[in-house]
Amino acid sequence: MNSNKNILIIAKAYNSNKSARAIQMTRVINALISFTDLSITLITESNVNDIEKKKNLEVYYIKQELFSFFGKKKMFGMLLNDIIFLRKQTFINNGITIARRIIKEKNIGTIMTVSTPFDAHSIGLVIKSENPKVKWITFFSDIWPLSLAPKPYDENKFSARIKYKKAQKVIEQCEGIITPSIYTIDIIKSNFKPFAKMISVPHCIGNRSILRDKVIPGFIVHSGIISKERINEALIIAIKELAAENPNFKGLIQIGPVHKQFQKLINKHKCSNIFTLGHLPEIVANNIQSQFEIGLIIEAPMKELSPFMPSKITDIIQLNRKVVSITPSKSVLSDFSRKYKGIFCCEYTKDAIKQCIVEALTSDEIISNDSMDIFRPEIIAESYLKFINSI
Repeated sequence: MNSNKNILIIAKAYNSNKSARAIQMTRVINALISFTDLSITLITESNVNDIEKKKNLEVYYIKQELFSFFGKKKMFGMLLNDIIFLRKQTFINNGITIARRIIKEKNIGTIMTVSTPFDAHSIGLVIKSENPKVKWITFFSDIWPLSLAPKPYDENKFSARIKYKKAQKVIEQCEGIITPSIYTIDIIKSNFKPFAKMISVPHCIGNRSILRDKVIPGFIVHSGIISKERINEALIIAIKELAAENPNFKGLIQIGPVHKQFQKLINKHKCSNIFTLGHLPEIVANNIQSQFEIGLIIEAPMKELSPFMPSKITDIIQLNRKVVSITPSKSVLSDFSRKYKGIFCCEYTKDAIKQCIVEALTSDEIISNDSMDIFRPEIIAESYLKFINSI
């Protein structure tokens, strides 16, 4: 058996019923199973037992840790997680044990560790040191630690120092790095001394039906969490003013949770044109999103550049006809808009947001099939396979 065909993937986040990161990992693995001859073994964290069994995929589950859940729900969770981060967690300990056995039993030729969370890379460090002939590829969904990202992203100095050292060990010892954004690669090169080959591979679209039968005019729709970093008064004021000034604009539909500060700003400005629907099941959220012509992507108000590639783009290009993206001029999304129609980008200022929404409302340009091609599973699988074989 050719060991190059046997790959071990370690990804704490998996299963499309969870986070955006988990959804993307599920799509990538499905693409690799469908369009390559790789035999994949996956180590992941899960608290569900109904994951669909697939050919050429064997899954090892590690029970979800109490503190992973606790840290997401409590105000002091991030500080607590930083303290816990300094010791080996259950996922890391169990993952190392399972990976050691799999490496021997399955003649693994390549391991791929996936962040975020970063835990999988910690497993990779140990496994690579014990198996120097096994190829080690790392996937960074976003730049890590976030202290390396532009403001408003930040971390306390103690946490940032510890995380930086861990990232340095991984980046300078692995042999391959995959990330969705070329700008993440730039940050890695400028902050570390990587010897690895590096490539940016876009996110992957899902195998969903297009639901654009009817369109409710005048609204833009955002589906997903609005986190604290993405909140700025400019957006709320822009929505309120534009709805008052332009009879063709009705407002913003928000599907998913919002940080309490977002609601406070809505109340402060008495903005009655932002409609928050809260968390909804994925199938319901998709059906609602598809009823509107224009999908919205909100990045944090970063001034110089964005090192991120929001995975939300893969949903919008299937569910909506146009995209409005609030993003720096130097970003993957802005680059994307310069190549393809139906993508309208602006920086995070009130006037720029208003102008961008008006342009999207009045433009005849819509998202075309060629803009979807770079996100298609077969293209993503081919990119991964070529990169794995090149290491």
